[in-house]
Amino acid sequence: RDPSGSLSVRDLSTGLHSEAQIAAWVAELAEGRLPEAVAAALVHSLMQQNLNQLANLPPQQALTGPIVRGDAATVAAHLKVLSASEQPLYRVLGMETARLAQTRVGLADTQTMLDLLSSKE
Repeated sequence: RDPSGSLSVRDLSTGLHSEAQIAAWVAELAEGRLPEAVAAALVHSLMQQNLNQLANLPPQQALTGPIVRGDAATVAAHLKVLSASEQPLYRVLGMETARLAQTRVGLADTQTMLDLLSSKE
C-alpha cells in the first residue's frame, strides 16, 4: 500500500490474491479511491489469471464469475450500471458464457440467466 493506505501497483505484482484483498480493492474502487494505474494493473492481473486458467483447463472448466455461479442478482446489478451502449456486448458475451457453462450449472440456471440477459428491462 502507498503511504495513504491505498492499494499500490506493487501490491498487484504478486499474482493471485486473497478474497479479502480483492474485497478491499473493490471497496476502494466503489468509493472512487482506486487510482487509474492501480485499476489498470488489477484488470491486467485478473485477465492474466483468466488466460492462465484457459491454458490449463477446457473453456467450460476455466469459466468463473457470476454467470457460472448462477448469480442472477449480480448480473442484474451489472446490467443496471452499464450504459446503453455497453449493455449489448455484455448481454451477447453473457449469453455465450451461459451456454458454455450449461454443463456446469444445469439447464434451469442457464435458462434463468439467458432470460435475464435477453430481457431489455
